[in-house]
Amino acid sequence: MQSKSYFPLFILSLFTFSQPAWAETKTIGGITYELSAKFKAATVAPSTSGKYTGNIVVPAKVTAAGTTYPVTAIGGKAFASCQGLTGITLPSSITAIGEYAFDGCTALKSLSLPESLTTIERYAFSGCSALTSIRIPGQLTTIAGNAFSYCVNLASVYIANGVTTIANGAFSDCRSLTSVRIPDSVTDIETSAFFRCTSLQSITLPESVQTLPFGVFWRCSALTSIVLSDSIRSIGDYTFSECSQLTTIYLGKNVSEIGKGAFSDCPELTDVYCCMEVPPHMQADVFKNSYIDLATLHVPETASEAYAGTEPWNGFKNTETFDPDLLVGISAPTANAFSASVSPEETSQTETSSPGTSPQVRSTQASAHHGVITVTGVPAGTDLQVFDLNGRRVGRAKATSTQTHIATRLCPPGIVLVRAGDATTKVWLR
Repeated sequence: MQSKSYFPLFILSLFTFSQPAWAETKTIGGITYELSAKFKAATVAPSTSGKYTGNIVVPAKVTAAGTTYPVTAIGGKAFASCQGLTGITLPSSITAIGEYAFDGCTALKSLSLPESLTTIERYAFSGCSALTSIRIPGQLTTIAGNAFSYCVNLASVYIANGVTTIANGAFSDCRSLTSVRIPDSVTDIETSAFFRCTSLQSITLPESVQTLPFGVFWRCSALTSIVLSDSIRSIGDYTFSECSQLTTIYLGKNVSEIGKGAFSDCPELTDVYCCMEVPPHMQADVFKNSYIDLATLHVPETASEAYAGTEPWNGFKNTETFDPDLLVGISAPTANAFSASVSPEETSQTETSSPGTSPQVRSTQASAHHGVITVTGVPAGTDLQVFDLNGRRVGRAKATSTQTHIATRLCPPGIVLVRAGDATTKVWLR
């Protein structure tokens, strides 16, 4: 599957990344360029005198034979397999990076993508094994197929608002990736986008995403919990297959179809929360080798009979009921959601809030550690309550002017809901 912007990018590449008849090759300041007299622009090209090495600074413009050309693109394979390249500085004039432009640059540690960037072609940074973090600018609408695949030391990715598509395999085999920020502007996450990101511990999907296709998080073996909001309508084949540490799955109210093997080979699975009143349509082997005969299924009380009479749901060892209405309006974070954060030695959680939250409450932080919830940032006197997913209130207190500690009878793992006045956050106890 190609990204939705493939066709216009292809047309652009005819002018930008290939060498047209009217282009002239020049090496200026140690960098080779294709100079287009027609478009009055320069594109960085593969070196004509060997591989680029060291820290390269690409200028915003170059001059040849009295003519000045803005440098607007990094051409296809321009720095491919330059294993001695340690850093690259790109000017704000750069708008496009071509196919395989930095493929196999195994020593490239320093990279800052300019805000002017609108195009990154497929495999552009594949195999850049020394990269540890990257920020994707918002002018870029599509992160192309396999653009950062096999960046095995890439630990952190920040995707700015404006990006709409994360294409096929974009971050596949980024085996050190622990966190990803996916903004509300993203509507499409394509096949195997995060395949075999074996250090990915948690991920929050925006409500703009409605479909998870084939193998998006396949073999993400560090994932321990999944929260899918009410926006998710279908889960593709093998989407979460072989997530070997996965213990808890939370499915929002609108999941209508789950593909083949979607949660297969998840041997640590203990709890599945289904908010759907009607059991979704299931393909074969959804929970194959996930030992659901040892796990607990949580369903709305009004739907317990429907699940009891439907395979594979009736294969769970235990079935318990809970009140999904507690989660209305807090199934996914919003742009102004109040945050919930904890220190590394404590547990982690997902950030959410209810609509209409006041600015004071939106700055609230809630954390959990061994059953104790710590809330900060709410006005003194605010009523604080803690609920489990069965709707039982397990803790209550009045906010103080600094921090408020709420003792509960809960211990990790699990999910609790912390309410501060009218606002709510969902907190993972791990």
